[in-house]
Amino acid sequence: MQINFLPILRYDETLYSIAARTRLQNAARDDREACRSLFGPSSNIRIAEFPVNLSRFCEATGGHFGDPREVLLGTTLCGFFERIGGPPWRAAKWRRPVETAGYGLATLSNGNVNTWRGCPYCVESDLSTYGISHWRRAHQLPMAFFCLIHHTPLKLSIAPNNDRHIRFLLPEQTTLTTDYWSVNIASYEGVLVRLSKLASDALFYISDIPDLTSSHAVMLRALGSRGILTTTGKIRNEEFAAEFSQRYSFLKHNADFRESLSPEGLGILARSFRRANSWRRPQHNLLLIDWLFGSWQGYLEHCMWQAVMDCPGLAKAEMNPPCPADDQLIHRRVCLEFMNNRALPLRSEFFLVARTSFKWLLRNDTKWFDLNFPDARCTAAQAHLF
Repeated sequence: MQINFLPILRYDETLYSIAARTRLQNAARDDREACRSLFGPSSNIRIAEFPVNLSRFCEATGGHFGDPREVLLGTTLCGFFERIGGPPWRAAKWRRPVETAGYGLATLSNGNVNTWRGCPYCVESDLSTYGISHWRRAHQLPMAFFCLIHHTPLKLSIAPNNDRHIRFLLPEQTTLTTDYWSVNIASYEGVLVRLSKLASDALFYISDIPDLTSSHAVMLRALGSRGILTTTGKIRNEEFAAEFSQRYSFLKHNADFRESLSPEGLGILARSFRRANSWRRPQHNLLLIDWLFGSWQGYLEHCMWQAVMDCPGLAKAEMNPPCPADDQLIHRRVCLEFMNNRALPLRSEFFLVARTSFKWLLRNDTKWFDLNFPDARCTAAQAHLF
């Protein structure tokens, strides 16, 4: 596809929507060819799951929408999951950047290949203003129940079977259902609006995000103030599950929350507090923030206080002596060369090949090492954090 025209980026528009509107304004053999032109060659023939290479996208569009990082944060849910945690995609073993890792188009844009929501009033407004509608990121969030612009419940977008596999679809080309949430909207409207606003605030937050240690500490502190912790700082599983389930039991029948609010899901959530960097479902983290702090801003203020005060017993910062910059560059280069020369790099193999660099990075550059190299198969218990 030869790109001669590029659309104007709409407010809160998803990457999928931009690609769809770009395809409409330029001639191509079919939508799959358009995807190859925008995101690079791939054997995947499903449009919604087409692997995304944002470096190729920015090159194809001449940087019209910004650099790869700007496109990632401005048109996908990646920034949201960086702040909330629990992204639907798991980092590959070699820790490739999300911009070029090849995650699916709908997964990056909507958080899930099966999540397609819209607001009929937004679609009507788009059609009357622009003659074409677009998908909005805020409507695809894990706890987006309401359109906060029109104060109306969001609808599920339904398309004919397999249509999303072979062509781009914009909201007006699908059917917006009226029966989706399986929740009594009238009885819980205030709560659902609050949850929707919490998720939206997290999406549009642009300042520094709290680190995992501070976030873990403030949540433990808040749970302790509610009598959910033992004297040794462990979760009282039964009391925790009872409180959490009672507060959000009205969501159990919704497909997006069924697993999260099941006994097994609550057990996993309780066990996640054993470590500061445990993975949690985004639904769990959002409901925890709503329960413990009431709003995104309240959560941030507690994290800021925790980071400044560094309360003993809750967050013990590991202080490493400053390292010479030359040594850091040398050992990082050795590590990156090793990973680039292996299809599936392993820490155990790196230890055998470059023992000195392995020990130095593990001891003096732990944060960079954990971020850029596969996790160890087993890690020591971090009891010293509590």
